[in-house]
Amino acid sequence: MYAVIESEGTKYACYQSDWTTCDPTVKKMLIIITERSKRPLFLTAGKFSTVSLNSFTKVINTSFSYFTLMQNLYKKHWEKKLNKIVHKIN
Repeated sequence: MYAVIESEGTKYACYQSDWTTCDPTVKKMLIIITERSKRPLFLTAGKFSTVSLNSFTKVINTSFSYFTLMQNLYKKHWEKKLNKIVHKIN
């Protein structure tokens, strides 16, 4: 949501700048920026879903939960194998 708010503020920042005293190249760039900023900026996931900060946070938290689960399962698996090997040696 922050990106959307900031992208909408871009056109106002261009207009409020001291554009009347700028050289023609800068004026052209400001026109391009202003025209581009008329369309709000959205982050998308695969061009089919808009990503908000809330949904991004949920995805990151869920991903980390799965990661720690897999890490613990992997660790327990290798601890069992190591214990079997040590037990056979003794």
